[in-house]
Amino acid sequence: MTLSAKRILRAAFYAALWFVAALALVVVLARFFLQEIVCSINWPDVNVDLSEQLKDTPEGLFPDKTITARYKLAKAPGGAGAYSVDVSGKLFGWPFSALATVRTDIGFKSAKARGVVDLRLNGSALKLHASFDASGALTILGPKLEWRLEAQLPKTQFDEKDAYIASLLSRLKMPDVENLAFKGSVSLDIDAAQSLEIPVPQWNARGRIEALDASLSASGVPIRLSSLRTPFGTQGVAQMVSVSPMFMRADYIEADQIRLENVFASVRATETAFLVTEAGADFCSGELRVYAFFLDPKRLNAGVTLFIDGVNAGEVLSHIKGFRGEATGKLNGKLPLYLKEGRELSFGSAYLQSIPGDTGKLKVYDSSEAVEALALGGVAEEVRDNIAKAIADLDYTVLKLGLTPEGEGKMALNLKLEGSAEREGVAVPVVFEITLHGDIEQLVNTGIKAATKNKRTKEKENGEG
Repeated sequence: MTLSAKRILRAAFYAALWFVAALALVVVLARFFLQEIVCSINWPDVNVDLSEQLKDTPEGLFPDKTITARYKLAKAPGGAGAYSVDVSGKLFGWPFSALATVRTDIGFKSAKARGVVDLRLNGSALKLHASFDASGALTILGPKLEWRLEAQLPKTQFDEKDAYIASLLSRLKMPDVENLAFKGSVSLDIDAAQSLEIPVPQWNARGRIEALDASLSASGVPIRLSSLRTPFGTQGVAQMVSVSPMFMRADYIEADQIRLENVFASVRATETAFLVTEAGADFCSGELRVYAFFLDPKRLNAGVTLFIDGVNAGEVLSHIKGFRGEATGKLNGKLPLYLKEGRELSFGSAYLQSIPGDTGKLKVYDSSEAVEALALGGVAEEVRDNIAKAIADLDYTVLKLGLTPEGEGKMALNLKLEGSAEREGVAVPVVFEITLHGDIEQLVNTGIKAATKNKRTKEKENGEG
């Protein structure tokens, strides 16, 4: 090797040594002076458009489908690499603010960060606390990144007056609902991560609603809900998302004079609808159950068969307008219902009947309305008189009501009674069966439409809408 070659190698060696030493010095100095640079930068706003992810939400609920954030960094206690980060922005049009404390550790080929964040929706009781850590490294295969996030919404009380919730309600289209009021509590836990082994985001969110009480008027019908509680959750990997089943419970639901107690429902979300695998309640000392029906939340279409088990005859009849009397015994039955676009209700073949082998008593103190209905149905006067006398004091072995669709909104109502009635101290056998035909479905749907129309007329008179 020539002298000139040796000099070149020596110079290269010294140059490399100087370069490494200078780089090390820069890194060391950066640990102490980088804060000054980072904290003096006017960081640009971050904008995230989630229009695609929110395209299936109710129209008008999120007119602004973006997240915007502005960051301001300052030095924090803890030495070099410790920052406090003040964040402000808008979440789907609603202002939010956050304060984070971050600790960084920067090396030659890797960097780490960890910290905590407190985020709140301005004017709302909803607040989220989160902790995170992240690390990145440069490898011969390219940059590698892994991170972890844990967040909690502690048990928080809410009601319809909460500023953020009120803004959402104001954008929901609920023309038939008024006087909505509610209160309850909600909690939420979130964990998310991306690892070197699974280089895509994974997340899991679990929450719970408790002690939710609500009241409202729907198409003029007062409705009350007491102590609803349910878990909820979602999981995801990359673009794949699944919703956890919900097991809902409530002390009671009351609509006008109808009260359902110990209400429950098992609900699963599909891509286009909700599947109710089972739901039920206690009613009139018996039970109501439904199984496996779909509800389309966009069009409010549903078909369901209501199974009725062991309800008290007297309590059921007391809900019939114009019934004045008393009854004993248990009834079973089923009622298929079909809801179209939330406004039109139709019935399938239905029945409500006494339990075979059981007996009961029926006493009607005033049968004038029932007799009038029979007259309108074309029942002969002699038959009406016999029925009125029989139901005044009847020991029945068979009591059955049946509904049968006849097309074009018309249905047949069948009434069957068997038993004995006492006349002048003598037990007289009673067996009769009558069938009335009419526009029962049309009558029900006309009532629904009339209630909605009356409500809208009232709004116009009050200058609303």
